[in-house]
Amino acid sequence: MQSTAEAANTMLRHALDQERARADALAGELATLRAELETARVAGKESAQAIEVGIRQTQALEQERDKTIDLMRELAFLRTELDAARIVISKAVQATEAEIKQEQALEQQERRKADAPAHDLASLQAELDTVRIAASDAAKATAAEIEQKQALEQQLKQQQDGTEALKRELISLRTELDAARAATPEAARIVEAAKVEQERASAKERSRTEAVVRELSSARQQIEEHASRLAAAHAEVLRVTEASNTTAAEQKRALASERERADALVQELALVKNQLEARNQQLAAVSASQTLASRQPAPTGRNEGAAEPRAKTTEGKSALPQWASTQAVASYAERSSVLETPPQARSTAREAVPSVEPKVPVASEATVLASVAPYSVADEQRLLVRANALLRQADISGARPLLEHALGHGSARAAFMLAETYDARVLKSWSARGVLGDSRKALELYEKAQAGGIEDAKARIESLK
Repeated sequence: MQSTAEAANTMLRHALDQERARADALAGELATLRAELETARVAGKESAQAIEVGIRQTQALEQERDKTIDLMRELAFLRTELDAARIVISKAVQATEAEIKQEQALEQQERRKADAPAHDLASLQAELDTVRIAASDAAKATAAEIEQKQALEQQLKQQQDGTEALKRELISLRTELDAARAATPEAARIVEAAKVEQERASAKERSRTEAVVRELSSARQQIEEHASRLAAAHAEVLRVTEASNTTAAEQKRALASERERADALVQELALVKNQLEARNQQLAAVSASQTLASRQPAPTGRNEGAAEPRAKTTEGKSALPQWASTQAVASYAERSSVLETPPQARSTAREAVPSVEPKVPVASEATVLASVAPYSVADEQRLLVRANALLRQADISGARPLLEHALGHGSARAAFMLAETYDARVLKSWSARGVLGDSRKALELYEKAQAGGIEDAKARIESLK
């Protein structure tokens, strides 16, 4: 029975490990989808910028007749780039839909497999019921043994009563014998013979009584041994039953916790998918507005003043999706870092993800040039968020190249985070295994971070020195 309970507990633990592995796989897929969403957002941003440039070039073409040929060539070039961007976005959307279908299939498979521990638990409960029935039968057998013991004791008492009666009868016969011996010698011989016969009968009865007493003592000892073994077996059954119930309850709670975690990850995944769909719809709306603007005739006179506010409004609307997507990623990164990262990594994540405020940009040449810069604050933010996600997954080797890339562009926060991956104390607090620390390199990176304005680096430098 104990081996059966241990086997059932092993099956439950195995099912729990599988559930945790599936939850971790789902978290990894969510991180992959988030990275693809970032890629699609960057592509959409470039497409929106290309559309804005095309609109301004079209307006400039209508206003300046003397540069018609050159502007038409530039417009054709921009349209070619726009078509290429649309193709890239379409492929990204198709890949996302395929991944969504795969996620749904995996989720259904996970739900089917998650029901298996419930069946195992029902089997374990049936086995426990069988053990309880066996314990009940053992208790009944014990009661029967006790009744048999009482019957033997009663029989012994009756035998003792018979012996006492024989003793009394013997005393009476001796009295009569003495009286007869005093009467005649013949009577004395008769009495003597009766006495011998009585003594023989008494000895026989005594031996029989002693044999019954020995048998009763042996039976009593056997009953006590059987009762002790039965009590030990009953106690073992109760212990196994209680242990199995306790283990089953713990496994149920752990399994429920893992399921809740998996459900939370599924909800986060659905949120990211909804954001991606909203982004695609906004890109389609911007593309439609660009097409309508290219088909309109050239504005003249008083209509020129109205065209400029419309262009600014279009630019403001196209910038809103970018702000919403950035805010969603920053919010999710902050939420995940608070729940899962070690204390040191939490402070890093909070400083690495700056607050995003909804600011609608004003259409100007300076804004366009800043948005198409090769490396911006948004790029640094994305790299730090991705590196922080890898650190939460204990992927130190995967996070270091991202942090080194950001450090190459002058990011002080990247220097601080990279120094933590070489700091032996921080690695120990993260419970990182298989990663060696380098105090000298960590000190150099902390000094760079301090020079860049990271105040926390000062305490780390002092601890290393």
